[in-house]
Amino acid sequence: MTRSAPLPLRAPLLALLLGLFLAGPGFAQQQPPSKEEQYDQAFKIGLQLLTERKIDASIRAFVACVRLFPDRPVAYYNLACAYSLKKDEQKAVEFLRQSFEKGFQDLSHYQRDMDLDPVRRSPAFRKAFSEFEAKVLGGLEPALSHVPEGSKAPLLVYLHDMRDQPTKQLEDLRAAFPEWAILVPRGFKDPQRGVYYWDQRGEFVVTQRLRSFLREHPQVDASQAVVVGEGIAGPLAVQVAVHNPDIVGGVLAAGAGLEGAVEGDLSDTRAYLVVHDKDPRQVAGGIMARNAFAEAESSVVLERYMLDKPFSKDRALLLRGVGWLRGKRVTLPGAGEDHDL
Repeated sequence: MTRSAPLPLRAPLLALLLGLFLAGPGFAQQQPPSKEEQYDQAFKIGLQLLTERKIDASIRAFVACVRLFPDRPVAYYNLACAYSLKKDEQKAVEFLRQSFEKGFQDLSHYQRDMDLDPVRRSPAFRKAFSEFEAKVLGGLEPALSHVPEGSKAPLLVYLHDMRDQPTKQLEDLRAAFPEWAILVPRGFKDPQRGVYYWDQRGEFVVTQRLRSFLREHPQVDASQAVVVGEGIAGPLAVQVAVHNPDIVGGVLAAGAGLEGAVEGDLSDTRAYLVVHDKDPRQVAGGIMARNAFAEAESSVVLERYMLDKPFSKDRALLLRGVGWLRGKRVTLPGAGEDHDL
């Protein structure tokens, strides 16, 4: 089940929803609810019913969503979850395919969602997921990497920001971390502008690239892997680290939206978060993210900085953050006692 943008309901329930909107004194003078309002209300009801495991009623609610806005993908996804819970493999996979084709392609969410567990092992689901995976990964340029000689090298995974050049990032990181293995997954490329970007598919892509890299290079120490991201890649770095604690030891993330990435079990993830000191919304989001890690009893630092893209512009900050994540003695601004890196 997903709560991000909704989607499918049937006429009786839709009529009931309309009645709720129009009920009360003076309803004749009120404007009838818009399609958007009907959709939002039906979607919220569908989520509540699905959470309460009132599956048939939730299906009617999401079907109404689909009838209102047939091109919105998430209600199709929730229909897939509902039919999965009914153990109706055929309809679950049918709606999952529609959700994917209409644009909800967060395959990492597909993998984590327990609502899909009843059909996950079925041949139909496996076939569909393999096709989804091929479509997401197909056409992507391979990740860039460097592995130093020797064994048990720590690993730094760098997620580029929009318009960054991954090749230059790899060169700069090799100079800054000569004894580290470096992995720079490349995102999706806009053919017209020639720039790389990340979207909802990013977590799946990065996780696949990371796990493939570790399989191919067993001499790299996965327990010491650090994921770094700034700008649009900041929240992505947090997601990858939090959802893969078996292969990621910590995350160094900067930018807006960090608070939206802190979901799930945070207790096994060390986090060094950086926000722009002059951006109140970014600071507020960073505080929310820091508090979430702290409440999970994880080790966390929140640093306010005065530049956008701080890791690209200040190697000292990058070294400090990575050093802290690995348990090294570092100087933390405003922390009182100073320690050398």
